[in-house]
Amino acid sequence: MHTPIYRKDDNELLGYIAKHNGQWRALTIFGYPFACVHSESEARTILAQKGLSVLTGVWQFQTPEGDWEYCVIKEARPGEAVIIPTNVMGYPDPGTSKTISITDPTALRPRAD
Repeated sequence: MHTPIYRKDDNELLGYIAKHNGQWRALTIFGYPFACVHSESEARTILAQKGLSVLTGVWQFQTPEGDWEYCVIKEARPGEAVIIPTNVMGYPDPGTSKTISITDPTALRPRAD
């Protein structure tokens, strides 16, 4: 079960925490697990500190063919991320305004450096 965590000052959804194999995970708004820790309080703290900032920067998404391409996240909501395909530096092709909706959190990951 995923427990939603909200920012105290404005009730903004930061993401979720969930127990998994005896540890606690911090998950993005759309369900990508970005941290695994030993306690629920650690997971809450990480989510409060990084829940929204982890969404910035360059990510990668998996194409229907199974390839990993670069993107940035335009919108994130429960169960869905809307992305813009980009180059490795995070710049979209100037000739396109293509967006893609990703509903499977395993098809999206932060860029591997």
